[in-house]
Amino acid sequence: WSSVEESRLLYIRQNQHTFDADEEEYVGQGDEEPVGDIRLPSSFMHSPAWTNANVADCLALRRALGNITLFITLTCNPKWPEILSELLPGQTAQDRPDVTMCAFKARLVAVRKLMQSIFGPERYHIRVIEFQKRSLPHAHLAVAL
Repeated sequence: WSSVEESRLLYIRQNQHTFDADEEEYVGQGDEEPVGDIRLPSSFMHSPAWTNANVADCLALRRALGNITLFITLTCNPKWPEILSELLPGQTAQDRPDVTMCAFKARLVAVRKLMQSIFGPERYHIRVIEFQKRSLPHAHLAVAL
């Protein structure tokens, strides 16, 4: 994965600057360092352009469908029984990110089902999953009922 990301970044760095009609030369071609700012496109996850596009989408949802009703944060606990039961002696939750994410996603689905059973159907939801230090996931849910 790192190799793929490095290739994408190298391509962006070398090919972002296009033909400049005033100077009649290509800027940033070959082995030379490109001139000027390099901006990551919105197709590159977590770039400023990607973040701006997602914020714009969220604001458009709010404008079209109304304000959110609930804002919920769900944090992974490395002592959940479903995580501990899969660890070998001496391992921690950080050693098994596959088990941690599987348990976290299952809990996230359970929380959403519980919310729907208590509050009824939702108009829309916005979910962001981030990773804390020590590689534990947590989610932010914005729900409009």
